[in-house]
Amino acid sequence: MDMDGYCNEGIRKTEVLATQPAPIQAHILVYPATMGAEFIQYFISDKYTTPPELYDQFDEKMVIMPHSYFVNSHNALLMSKEINLDEITEHTKINLDVYENDGVMYNAFGETRSEFGLPSRGIVFCSFNSHYKFDPFLWDIWMDILRLVDGSVLWLLFFPPESAARLIQEAKKRGVDGDSRIVFSEYLDDPERNLARLKFADIVLDTFHYGAHTGCADSLFVGVPIVTLTGTQFAARVCTGQLHVIEAPQLIAKTVEEYKKIAIHLATDKEYLNQTKKYLESVRKTTPLFDTGRYVKNLERGYLEMWNNFLSNNPPRHIHVDESSELIFNKQKSQLESGRNIEKNKKIKLEQKVESEVKEDDDSNRNSDSNRKSDAKHSTNEL
Repeated sequence: MDMDGYCNEGIRKTEVLATQPAPIQAHILVYPATMGAEFIQYFISDKYTTPPELYDQFDEKMVIMPHSYFVNSHNALLMSKEINLDEITEHTKINLDVYENDGVMYNAFGETRSEFGLPSRGIVFCSFNSHYKFDPFLWDIWMDILRLVDGSVLWLLFFPPESAARLIQEAKKRGVDGDSRIVFSEYLDDPERNLARLKFADIVLDTFHYGAHTGCADSLFVGVPIVTLTGTQFAARVCTGQLHVIEAPQLIAKTVEEYKKIAIHLATDKEYLNQTKKYLESVRKTTPLFDTGRYVKNLERGYLEMWNNFLSNNPPRHIHVDESSELIFNKQKSQLESGRNIEKNKKIKLEQKVESEVKEDDDSNRNSDSNRKSDAKHSTNEL
């Protein structure tokens, strides 16, 4: 399984994959596009992120997961009881509730909105995406939304910090006071603190051409609605897939105008916003999106389908993972064990043949004996 693809330092691993060290090689998660390489046979996706009409964007065959292809372990971060703010350590699991004391809202780590430069009142739009996902057209839309929602701010990360001043400048060009309406925070490596901080956002705005992936899961997990525009390529459809799985299609836009309409409706209808947040919080522990164990079983079904197809000497094919019956999984597992036994028996027979040849060599003259042992050793190496 390849994850990085051509991202990060994945090119070094790709050189290893090019030697085809495994008979079946597949890509998952990080690099959001085809590898365009004959040595990657499969790509793990789902029916929302990669519907059949997009298959031709990939050289790989698709392994279609029954829910989202995107795996996470968010539920492992949750506490099972109320948190005592006086006992917090850097290793404390979080409770995602927000607490009010004397009119001030606190998150699980005792932090407040003001500590992040956010207003105590007013709508906080948020995007913790990297700035390279922004473009002038997207910025036009976001500034339109800020102008139409009085008192709102846009909360971004210094990610990277060098572009913050330019984004403020571009906001001013579009009639928005970037100094007061755009708030920047530092990037956090700590997932618990990042999720707790995200609770102070009201609405997350997804980017267009390369949307939120981990950021989308983060938002939905903490109960903050994210508005997305479905794109025409994998990288722009991941959030759409997650929203379908969590059964919140009302947050998915098909046009730019619909995107703006959804965001403004959430921002100007407090009751609707609160209902949406409560719904997202209510399905956190039941939706397949955050059921890691269920995901693992389905991924293993996909592995078995790929492997059984290989054992049958068939070329790679599109696979739709079906979780409807545990019997299917057991049957596939049995077929896999059967295939392993066949290979094991072949290996034993070849080893016996090699041993027999070596034994016969003991009765021959030493010169020919040496040659035959060499041949036998070569056979073993081939095995």
